[in-house]
Amino acid sequence: MSYKSPLFTGALELYAQAVELYASKRQRNYKFAIMHLANAVELILKDALLDLGQSIYKHPKETIGIWDAFRLLDQHGVTVPRKPHIELLIDDRNTIQHRFGFPDDQPTFYYIDEVGKFLRQFLADRYGLNFGDEVPNYLDTKYLPLIGLAATPKAKITAMFELSPATAVVEAYRDLEGRLLSFTPGKEQELPPSLARKLLPRIIDALVKGKFLTDEGPQKFDQLAKARNAAAHGKPDQNWKQAIDLYLSFLPSLEEAAKNSFVYHSSPAEQIVGASEIGASFALSWIGRTAPDAIRESLSRAPALPKDLDAHLLKHASGVLGVEELDGPTRKALRAGFWKAIEASPPFGAAEPGASYGPAN
Repeated sequence: MSYKSPLFTGALELYAQAVELYASKRQRNYKFAIMHLANAVELILKDALLDLGQSIYKHPKETIGIWDAFRLLDQHGVTVPRKPHIELLIDDRNTIQHRFGFPDDQPTFYYIDEVGKFLRQFLADRYGLNFGDEVPNYLDTKYLPLIGLAATPKAKITAMFELSPATAVVEAYRDLEGRLLSFTPGKEQELPPSLARKLLPRIIDALVKGKFLTDEGPQKFDQLAKARNAAAHGKPDQNWKQAIDLYLSFLPSLEEAAKNSFVYHSSPAEQIVGASEIGASFALSWIGRTAPDAIRESLSRAPALPKDLDAHLLKHASGVLGVEELDGPTRKALRAGFWKAIEASPPFGAAEPGASYGPAN
């Protein structure tokens, strides 16, 4: 592996410099932090291609761009972690470069966090390296709490609070949200956002019933959610410290629940509703990664789905819901959600006014 190549070291140096630029608390530096983050991802993807024996040159004086890197890695069967978030980062980087955008601290930290998550997985998968062992070679130890290294959750949020109280509140809520969704039996990272939002208060109620949280748990969570919304929308003069204290008050209880292997199980009715949203999310993802002609061919068989696509849909839903087998009503709701999303997605929706594909049972 070329983990000591100029591309590899350059990628981690750029990531470290992005963190330092963010920590400077100067808005003019945020755009450069985002540009560094995008370049860091591009460099390490190119390095991975070199490891596969793939040339990264279009011609002797020009290397490929990140979109070609995505395509070539896909041809080699390499999955790019958190690719949708990385694509958004690249788009914002291009806007900054060509239209002179000026991001604030919250989106900047969002991208630092997302690229950090990308690097954690990519370094482990492609290089057999630990993010926590490599990044400190490039970044001053005083910045490590910002990226969750050598620090407790409290230390990370405290370090962030010193730089930007509002951003700390947004990140605290994101962390709490992830901890709550981790109590679901399936793949919480693949839950459709609309379904995840519905699950959060239900999980809080279940933790209260399980005696892990007090009766004030739902009220505290609602207060923190409102503070997060205020922070995300730039509302001034809020008691951000109180919101952080609410977040910290949840941590011991959630850690205790995790030690006791607490799991939240949806009711049959909730599972059916969830299946519909999972089906819709799957359909939109499928449209986004499938050639138009292949989509039309598959939809020509409506209301039945091609067997391989239907099997993929069922397997995906089973993984997200954390169940081995889906019952009849859940399967029906899953397929109904799939077709509903298709009908709402021109030009692949129902051709005739008032027509409906409808799911096959």
